[in-house]
Amino acid sequence: MPAERAALEARQHSLSQLLGRRDLLLRADLLAPLGHWITPEVEPRRFDTRFFVAALPGRQRARVAGTEAEDRFWIRPAEALSTGLRLMPPTIAALTDLAGHADAASALAAERVITTVLPRVELDGDRIRLVL
Repeated sequence: MPAERAALEARQHSLSQLLGRRDLLLRADLLAPLGHWITPEVEPRRFDTRFFVAALPGRQRARVAGTEAEDRFWIRPAEALSTGLRLMPPTIAALTDLAGHADAASALAAERVITTVLPRVELDGDRIRLVL
């Protein structure tokens, strides 16, 4: 699977091609928007990121994957917020929303209005403050 992920990221094949080869279906009914954040304008590298909540279909297992994080593991949202992990504001916002739900079904069923968050950066003495 790491080679397939690399090929997807390199746009050598599409997600639909990968799903077809593995005889898999994308369950859009188990996916809902959660948030939309854009990196502050002062940052040299900008990201336009959308967050989603998803339920894992039956008989499937989640595994950690990716290259962006230093550590990868699965824990409940409330636990992630209470363990002292260093988290970026968009992650804190997503986890805070999810921690208010008993399970994935509740989080999926929640009514949300997705508004784009584009924080501003301000100097507060010798500290930098993110203004939402």
